[in-house]
Amino acid sequence: MNKTLADRSETMKVVNETMKVPVPVLDTFILKSNDFSRPPGAAADYSAIQKMFDIYSDAGQLTKPVDIKALKHPTLFAPIE
Repeated sequence: MNKTLADRSETMKVVNETMKVPVPVLDTFILKSNDFSRPPGAAADYSAIQKMFDIYSDAGQLTKPVDIKALKHPTLFAPIE
């Protein structure tokens, strides 16, 4: 994570190459205050993930909108002990 945070532009290049999402789209959230993160215990921030899906949808990166609620399994959540 330290390397990711140390060079934001390089991180965006890697994400762009991996996810095929344009850098201008990534620039709207990658390593910014609206980026989803993993707080202690590794619980996902589902509202932030939904915002990411919405950004991808608005940019035409998804063939149809994604509802994070449809992907969230009720028995799988952090922290898993």
